[in-house]
Amino acid sequence: MQFIHRTAAGDVDLDLVRAPPVATVGDLVAALDPGAASPATVRVDGRLVDSYEELGEAGMVCGSVIEVGPTPAAAPRSAGEHLELAIVGGPDAGRRFVLAGPVVTLGRSPGADVVVADPTVSPRHWRLRQVEPGVVQIADLSSHNGTRVGGNPVVDPCRLELGALVCFGTSEAIVRSPDRRDRPAGLDPRRQAVAGTVPLNRPPRIEHSQTRAPIPVPDPPVPEKRRPALSLVALIAPVVTALVLVLVLGSLRYALFALMSPVLVLSNAWASRRRHRRESRTTEREFAAALARFDDDLRRAASVERRRREHDLPDLAELARRTQLPSTRLWERRPGHGDELLLRLGRGPVRWEPPVDVDRVDAHAALVEAVARWSVLSDAAVALDLAGGAVVGIAGHRPVAVAVA
Repeated sequence: MQFIHRTAAGDVDLDLVRAPPVATVGDLVAALDPGAASPATVRVDGRLVDSYEELGEAGMVCGSVIEVGPTPAAAPRSAGEHLELAIVGGPDAGRRFVLAGPVVTLGRSPGADVVVADPTVSPRHWRLRQVEPGVVQIADLSSHNGTRVGGNPVVDPCRLELGALVCFGTSEAIVRSPDRRDRPAGLDPRRQAVAGTVPLNRPPRIEHSQTRAPIPVPDPPVPEKRRPALSLVALIAPVVTALVLVLVLGSLRYALFALMSPVLVLSNAWASRRRHRRESRTTEREFAAALARFDDDLRRAASVERRRREHDLPDLAELARRTQLPSTRLWERRPGHGDELLLRLGRGPVRWEPPVDVDRVDAHAALVEAVARWSVLSDAAVALDLAGGAVVGIAGHRPVAVAVA
């Protein structure tokens, strides 16, 4: 039976070749380190167990992670409502830690609460502080390569949104709430483990529809009408007519009409221009508001698409969680599924097509700009389709390449 011995120096893959039927956890620990004193704690897949328990009763199965030693400030996954720090990129990708303490420091130094074996990480790189339940603050500890959240460098302590990607050196991490809703009901590895395995019924997979509701596109503003022009004929003709009547009839009353006519014409022209400007401003405000709603709809659609990709293409930490739980989503992909041989390569910018009517979008430059702005998903899961017989090669520093593999 293969298992992992996790130490401060890193993980070691071991194979339990032979063990007495009544071998205990303490016997296994003694075999791992014969000169060690009685351990303070022993954890099997993050669960605290007693050293006198038999291996089968402790729930040890193929692939279990065994840890020996004192309980650290941030320990691998255990029961509870604490937040979880998941390493999703870099040499330690796949490891998970419970944020049990109010302050957790991450770095390469053995004195850090969370130790990562990444040479590009500083001895004390960044710190997490739980301000209140579910609220986390991150601070960079003057690291050499810096810390970035969502692509933005962390200069001063700031709030870290759950699920936001933290980049440090060549590693990446996420703080999120642990999820155990996909654990099979009634499963207890401590009692149901047989020869290093546990029974798992793989339920039918419900494939989600890839059809997305179209995002309504606002109507672009009607091209601006020509501003009403002042008619010189309407301004001069009444004056000329009034002057002729004064000369012919000899009455000065018609001169009053000559003075009133230009006033009426000018006032009508001013009112028309004022109404035109008011209508133009109203149209601009309405389109700006509709454009803001359209941009917000695109943002939400991009967020949904990013979460969908994370759901369908889980990171290594999520895969480890499903394996150790174990999750009902294990081996859910079957031949014929669209994602049967999709391989997650990591995170990065991914282009996608928002569900909009392209013809309506092309009617205005502001609509085209809004769609282009949200047509690339930042920090999204990048996939490679191996269905066509593609081969993936991994090159680089051997420890890092092996971790990626």
